[in-house]
Amino acid sequence: MLFPTNRLVGEMAQGAGDFVRLAATLTGEMKVEDVPLAPGVDLAALKAGDTEPLEVIVEVPAGRSKRKWNYLPEALQKIVGEVSSKTATGFLGHQDPEKVDHEFPNPVTHWVGAVWRDGKAYFRGVVDSAAKDLKRWIRAGRIKQVSIFGVPTLKQANGETQVVDYQLLSIDWTPLDRAGMATRIVAVGEMDVIGEGGKAPVDSDG
Repeated sequence: MLFPTNRLVGEMAQGAGDFVRLAATLTGEMKVEDVPLAPGVDLAALKAGDTEPLEVIVEVPAGRSKRKWNYLPEALQKIVGEVSSKTATGFLGHQDPEKVDHEFPNPVTHWVGAVWRDGKAYFRGVVDSAAKDLKRWIRAGRIKQVSIFGVPTLKQANGETQVVDYQLLSIDWTPLDRAGMATRIVAVGEMDVIGEGGKAPVDSDG
């Protein structure tokens, strides 16, 4: 039986369901040109006036998270489809779940394309020209990971919890090793889950 952890986007601020974060890390194994731009993306306009433009690619593989949830390929492919067709926004950390339906913080990264290849999702991002500190942190290796913020659809099968679909909200930057992941190891793992009343429990994975 399938069950989404949230009923409607409009109910998110009311604690109707669970917000889940997928963790990822930067990868140096591809070139940004390997990930095509989504329709309508004006790369020149995004970089206009930026004296130090920076693009990145992050990678998320299908498979089990540290909490033993099994992220099936179709769930990640859904996220890839969203970004490759509509793009996505990235912030420094996640929004307060109680403000998701009305708040618009300044984006620090514009996710402008995505591809699915060999069981892995790759996301291409342009760091906003105003996010000078973030660029420095990325170049210095102080920031290496992002966390995909959204609402999964779960299925119980074969004695495990499977993530079969995913409603993307944003792809956000996290502090170094906040996701409890080793450097350079690309993995999928929920950082935390927002439960009743939009409050986040202590992350047991880190």
